[in-house]
Amino acid sequence: MALERLTADVAYISKLDNYPPDDPGMTPNKLKSLFDQGSVDIKNYINNTLLPQLEAGYIDSVERTDGDGSPGTTDTYTIAFHDGSTKTFQIYNGRDGIDGEKGDKGDTGNGIASAVLNEDYTLALTFTDGTSYTTPSIRGAKGDKGDTGAGLEFDWNGTQLGIRQEGQSSYQYVNLKGDKGDTGDKGESGVYVGSGDMPEGYNVQIDPNGDGETLQDMIASALLEAKNSGEFKGDTGEQGPPGKNIEFHWNGTQLGVRVEGESEYQYVDLRGPQGPKGDKGTDGKDGYTPQKGVDYYTDADKAEIVSAVLAALPVYEGEVESV
Repeated sequence: MALERLTADVAYISKLDNYPPDDPGMTPNKLKSLFDQGSVDIKNYINNTLLPQLEAGYIDSVERTDGDGSPGTTDTYTIAFHDGSTKTFQIYNGRDGIDGEKGDKGDTGNGIASAVLNEDYTLALTFTDGTSYTTPSIRGAKGDKGDTGAGLEFDWNGTQLGIRQEGQSSYQYVNLKGDKGDTGDKGESGVYVGSGDMPEGYNVQIDPNGDGETLQDMIASALLEAKNSGEFKGDTGEQGPPGKNIEFHWNGTQLGVRVEGESEYQYVDLRGPQGPKGDKGTDGKDGYTPQKGVDYYTDADKAEIVSAVLAALPVYEGEVESV
């Protein structure tokens, strides 16, 4: 029966790339293990395969049966096999040789004294022997121009700020409304401007759609009446807290929003796939035409109202309480 031979491929090192760190997944520990793996495989073969076969039925012993190992002599060794047969072989013990002459000192190697990167990305090398060499440009070619990025679109829904990437169908909203403040003290009854019945809590009404006096006359008359009644001025409310700014932060395609003073941003990812082009909508119906004095006031009307209010306001002659 023949001995089982070692057939495993132990050429681990020769299969490596010339520059091992370029191999995918290569780490320092993996590189160390590859240097040892061939020896480990051979050791395992000897201890776990070859020796058990020899001990089980091939060789019982190997002994020196003649000689003492002295230099210049020949020793005889006898191999005793498991089947009782023997075989001898001789080994000559060579004499110690004489020491050779010491060799001459080798020349100093030519190393790199300096390396300078030029503005054109060539590398100028100067060697220790005084020679020099300039490499070709080590800068890669300029890449292709990237695609134009999509813009951002914003939409307000009450206190919510909606953000979406141009071309997306829906906004992602972040509520920027802060906590509700404390309720202020109730002021004195004031002036109600509007048509219909005057709500409870008011003592003067101005109807901008009524007949007779002009709007300016009605405002002046109502303010004068309120001034004379002494009930127009309400108590001064407490000064509210200063407002806070909104802060933004970009993280890639995510826009973070937070109220000034908060520790974390609320992020909205604005990047998404481009949706299909929608169908053309039908023409809308004609809209309602707003009526001046009912649905809106012109800038001149507003200026007239402000002037009338300012002219009719009472002049406070008392002391001003510091806040």
